[in-house]
Amino acid sequence: MNNDQYLATTLFGLEELLADELNTLGARSVHISNRAVGFQGDRAMFYRANYHLRLALRVLRHLASFSVRREDEIYRSVRSIPWERYLDGRNTLVVDTVLVTERFRNAVYISQLVKDAIVDRLRDRTGIRPSVDLKDPDLRIRVHLN
Repeated sequence: MNNDQYLATTLFGLEELLADELNTLGARSVHISNRAVGFQGDRAMFYRANYHLRLALRVLRHLASFSVRREDEIYRSVRSIPWERYLDGRNTLVVDTVLVTERFRNAVYISQLVKDAIVDRLRDRTGIRPSVDLKDPDLRIRVHLN
């Protein structure tokens, strides 16, 4: 059984109700965060969550976590993720960043840094550099720094 980690985002104050919805659907390891509820499950659970949740704004799949103190550590850490599993040089992407920290203050810059790390890795591995598509990307990446 697959134990992928997911995060369902919601509005402030609806976290407990969203957790109840996830428990009813059979999600495992449900835990409440600020404006979000984390959970585990297989791909079928991910699809059930996307289809049935009424209180979730988005359901995100967790890919990686790491601790960073400097911008160069963000670049190195993001570049180490095997992005070729999720897209190749012909796909498009967009990066959104949510900052809940005083260490980094410019979400647009962090998004650019993350995008650079991803496209540099893919260009080195495939010889093709993916493009950014702000309106309809093949892969939407959400970065949370806290």
